[in-house]
Amino acid sequence: MTQRERYETALAGKIPDKIPWAVNFDHWYNVNTVKGTMPKKYAGMSNHDISRSLGVAIWARAGTYSIERPNVRVSSTVEGDVETLTYETPGGVLYERYEIAPDFSRARFLVEHMIKGPEDLPAYKSYVEDIVLSFDYTQCERMIEEVGEDGIVLACGPYTPYQEFMIGAAGWVNGIYLLADYPDEVEEILDVLAEKALAAYEGIAQSPAWLCHEGDNMDTMTGPPHYRKYVVPFCRRAAEIHHKYGKLYESHYDGSIGNLLPLIPDTGLDSIEAFTPAPMGDCTIQDVAKHLRGRVVVQGGVPACALCHGFSLDELERLVRDSLEYGKGGGFILGMGDNVPPDADFSRLDFITELVEKYG
Repeated sequence: MTQRERYETALAGKIPDKIPWAVNFDHWYNVNTVKGTMPKKYAGMSNHDISRSLGVAIWARAGTYSIERPNVRVSSTVEGDVETLTYETPGGVLYERYEIAPDFSRARFLVEHMIKGPEDLPAYKSYVEDIVLSFDYTQCERMIEEVGEDGIVLACGPYTPYQEFMIGAAGWVNGIYLLADYPDEVEEILDVLAEKALAAYEGIAQSPAWLCHEGDNMDTMTGPPHYRKYVVPFCRRAAEIHHKYGKLYESHYDGSIGNLLPLIPDTGLDSIEAFTPAPMGDCTIQDVAKHLRGRVVVQGGVPACALCHGFSLDELERLVRDSLEYGKGGGFILGMGDNVPPDADFSRLDFITELVEKYG
């Protein structure tokens, strides 16, 4: 089997000739490229070619749509290392602030969300209502051609409405209080977010990519009651759209998900990606087997900390072998939970590849 065939077989819940091993090292690649610390053996190579040299499946994300807000005016001011974005919407004015890292990365960290209190809810609803989607599959088509038989291309989609509101709009503590105190107003916003997200999925599902990847960053910040009420029904609707076009639907579950495991099969998701076992997460591959085996495909099993220099190689081998044992039943891709750290012992990827060859 080629890397693509192996990966697609596992995504379909079946047993390939060898358990696929896919590595997300985009962050490692970007940081080391900017810092000029790329190992000599990889100098001048693309991230896809590095995957090929490692003997792992390429895991490539592609965009298929863009968002415009014709009635929202956006302006930016920067003072020192703080950027303030102002959004003038038909329903009112919102602003959010980012701190810019002083180091080489100039990374931006959201420190003030758009929604500070109930007075901002009408403006944010207007901000979402103004979304106009347009679709272009050029990047996806180009990526599929570039990757070829060496891996998989994922079409990226929006967060579920609940996660978008909590992570992107209000922040967790503020968002949960707003939902408790102003449920009607917040649920109206969740309905509009759902309408826009499902429209995006309708277009994504018609792209040439076989798999839609939703970057939800799901973990136990979303408690089971809210997961049942807000996440499960939305995901079922999204899954119906993808399945209508013969496509698969997965989400990024990269945190502690132990209390959500029994509920994940109810979503209609075909797969979850970036499963992060203990010691970074709160559950094991054996816990996953209890709730998801034969019901939801899993990608992950290698916590990011296991690629750090101080982590025991014996413990890394145990984690990988446990995951490979699970994968022998099909429906499993060995992968990262969730990214290779910028200062990782990159040679450990070769070590994992050797384990896959021997035990996978």
